[in-house]
Amino acid sequence: MAFPDITRELIDRIVTPPDKLIFLTGSGVSYEAGYPTWDEFVINLLVGSGALPDRDSARGYLAAVGNRQVIAEGARAACYDDSRRRGQNPDDAWLLLVARALHPANTPDDAIAPPTTLHHILARHATTHGLPILTTNFDLLHEGAASDFNRSEVFVRDDFQLGESFINYDSRDDSYRPTVFHLHGYVDDTMSQEGGTLTGFTSANPIVTQSDYNKVLRDRSSWQLELLKAIRASGFSLFIVGHSLTDHDLQAWFEAIRDSASNSHSSDDSTSPTESVPLGYLVIAKESLGRLRDLGDADFAEYRRLLEQQWEQLGITVLITEHFSDATTLIEEHLYRYGAGSTSRSGHQSPQERVSHIFNSIVSGNRLETTSRALARCATLNLEDDRLARSDVSVWLADGSHQLHRIGKQGHVFLIPEVVKTIGTRPGSMWVAAQALHSETQQVETKDIEHWDAILGQRVTISQPDKPPTVCGSVTIAVQLADDADAGPKNAQDLADAIVDDHALHDYLDKLIKDVADVLEGQVGPLA
Repeated sequence: MAFPDITRELIDRIVTPPDKLIFLTGSGVSYEAGYPTWDEFVINLLVGSGALPDRDSARGYLAAVGNRQVIAEGARAACYDDSRRRGQNPDDAWLLLVARALHPANTPDDAIAPPTTLHHILARHATTHGLPILTTNFDLLHEGAASDFNRSEVFVRDDFQLGESFINYDSRDDSYRPTVFHLHGYVDDTMSQEGGTLTGFTSANPIVTQSDYNKVLRDRSSWQLELLKAIRASGFSLFIVGHSLTDHDLQAWFEAIRDSASNSHSSDDSTSPTESVPLGYLVIAKESLGRLRDLGDADFAEYRRLLEQQWEQLGITVLITEHFSDATTLIEEHLYRYGAGSTSRSGHQSPQERVSHIFNSIVSGNRLETTSRALARCATLNLEDDRLARSDVSVWLADGSHQLHRIGKQGHVFLIPEVVKTIGTRPGSMWVAAQALHSETQQVETKDIEHWDAILGQRVTISQPDKPPTVCGSVTIAVQLADDADAGPKNAQDLADAIVDDHALHDYLDKLIKDVADVLEGQVGPLA
C-alpha cells in the first residue's frame, strides 16, 4: 500500500508503546540505501574469490543451488586457496573479501551509502528512549544516522556479557549513548585510497557461511541469545523490519525465548514483565511474496491469515503491508502517536484518515475548481529547450482508498470530480504518478511510454496542525522530443535520458512540489 492507504487497523496491531520497543533490522533496510541484496552479496563473493569467472555464471549457479550460506562456503574455500597461493593469510583475505562484497564500488564516494529516512527515524527513537538498535547487517548505516542525530559517540557492539545492561548510560553527563548491536558481525568501512584502489576495509566476526551459522547455533549461551533474553526479560518487544527471518539462528533464538517465556508463565511469578508484551512484530511486504503479491484483497485474505498464524506460534505479530517503503510510514506513525511518552495521543488519525479528509475537502464544496485554478497557475512548464516539442504537468491527489485522481493539469481547470482521471496506487503500477507515492526520491520513466518520451514524478507532502507530515498525492512532468531532436529510437532514448538528467527539469519539479503543497495546505487548512 502507498502512504495514503495505511489504515488505523494496521497501526493498531502495534500495542507496545515506543519506550518498550527495540528495533531489529535486516538487509531490506540496507537495500533501500543502495547496498546489495543477499543474492547480490553472494554473487560478489563468488566472483571476488575467483570461484566463478563472471556475474552471469554466479547468477546461474545461485539460481540452481539456492542455499546462499552453502554457496558462501564455496566462495570462502576458493578465497582460501587463492590467498595461500599468494602467500597471504587466508583468514585476513576472507575478511577483506566480505567487506568488498558489501562495498563493490571502487571509489570512496560510491562505496558508502548515506542512511535512509528509516535509519534516522530509528536513531531518533533509540536516542530519545535510551535504547539500542539490533541488526544483522554488516554496514554501519545505523551508526551514521545515530551520529548525525546525537552528535556524539556511537557504540558499535558485536558482543554482550550475561548480567550486562544493554542500555548504555553515561553518568558523567546524565545521558544515554546510542548502541548498535551487530548480531552477525560488521564491516569497518573506514577507507583510504592508494593508487586508485580502496584500502582499509575489514570485517569483524561476520556470520556468512553455513559453518558460521552452525557454530553460533551450537552455542547454547551465545552472546546474541543472552542479549535477546535480557531484552525480553526486561519487558521489551522487538520490532523486526527489513528481515525475512529465514536465518536459522534467529529462528532458533526466538524459539528459545518463547520457550523461556512459557516456562516463566507456568511458574509462581505472576508479575513477569513479559506476560502482556508481545515477543515482537514483523513487517512483511506483500511485494516480497512472489506470485501472492498480485492477488486482490479477497483472494489474499486466506494467505494473510496463514502468515499471521505461523508467526504467532513464535509470539510474533505480523504486520502485512504492500510495499517495502510502507514500513517507514508504519513506524513513524506509531512513534508519532505516542510522542515522547508511553501514553497514546487521543484523536490520532491514520494516514488513510488524513488523506481521505484532505481529498474530501478538496473535491467537495466547490473547492475543486478553486484548487484546480490555483494549481493551473503554478503548473506551467516553460523550459527554454529546443529539444522539447511539448510538455505537460499534472497534479494528482490520493483519496485514501487505493486511488489517485488528477485534479490539476497544465492549461486545464477541473470543475467536477466525475471528469477527473483516476488510477490505482498499488505497487507495480505502470503510472509514474503512483510509483512516486512509494518513494522519497523523484521517479523517472523513459521507456515504453505512450505519447511521451519521458515522465518525471515526485510525491507531495503537506503539513497540518498537530499532525505528522502527510503524503497526499504526486506531481508528474511529461515531455516529448522535437521531431528533429533525434535520428532513431536509440538516439531518442539517449536524448530522453539526457533531458531528464538535466538539473533544470529536476529543480523545476522540486519547486513545483512546494508550490502545490502550499496550494493544498491553503485549501485544507481551515477544515483540518
